[in-house]
Amino acid sequence: MEYVQDDLIEEIDHRFGEEIGLEADYSSGVLEVAVGDRMWVINKQSPNKQIWWSSPFSGPKRFEWSSNSNPITGEDGSWMCTKEDGFELVSNLIRELDDAIEEELQDDRDTLQKFNLWKGERAS
Repeated sequence: MEYVQDDLIEEIDHRFGEEIGLEADYSSGVLEVAVGDRMWVINKQSPNKQIWWSSPFSGPKRFEWSSNSNPITGEDGSWMCTKEDGFELVSNLIRELDDAIEEELQDDRDTLQKFNLWKGERAS
């Protein structure tokens, strides 16, 4: 699970820097990632060697380790969804977080435009 967290945080920092509204917390085998009011929970299930996740976009999913190469990165092995072919954990989590962050940024732009503060304009 630490590898998933490290990969995720590295990819988010690479894409967005550290000035986004993303919070991540890892404790007792549970990784919680929040963007705004949306929360992803990724939970290690040691007895059955799975990772479970709950997503505000795609709902609950279960993942098992596959030694096949990752379809996105080409790296050896990845966590693949047990019910959806080709649904890989880290790349899909990144995609969903990317979408959520973009929505948050759009909401911020909309709020600024509402008060005429976008692009340096000041409200009268």
